[in-house]
Amino acid sequence: MAAGPQQSSTQSHPARRRNSVDAWALGFGLLGAPAIWSLHLIVNYALTSEVCSPGTIQAGSDVIANVQRTVLLNNAATLIIAALATFVAYGCWRATRDEENGAHDHLLEVGEGRTGFLSMVGMVAAGGFFTATIFDTLAVLTVPICA
Repeated sequence: MAAGPQQSSTQSHPARRRNSVDAWALGFGLLGAPAIWSLHLIVNYALTSEVCSPGTIQAGSDVIANVQRTVLLNNAATLIIAALATFVAYGCWRATRDEENGAHDHLLEVGEGRTGFLSMVGMVAAGGFFTATIFDTLAVLTVPICA
């Protein structure tokens, strides 16, 4: 039988403070913004492609203005949820930031503090999707829907 790695009984778990953060909160902080951004992109595409297909709606119609308002509301909801995901991830990170002692580069090498790491990834990802939605909203405000 091959000898496996020896585990000492004094060795601590790599994420000792993992129980101080709810798994649902960590999951929302990590995946909430990308999921809502994807959904928002699909909904906006479906709305605008239906209205802007050739021969469907005449230019200057109220339908185009209504679609633009709906797209802006969808963007606003996406911004709110992405901001909420950022703050939830930040809260998770604050709860676990002192999970292990040492500099961040050392902790990454040894694999300690994974809950804090996932929280940090969630903050960065949610911030990125929040920024992408801001640029999308600026495009909706400055470019005509069916241009």
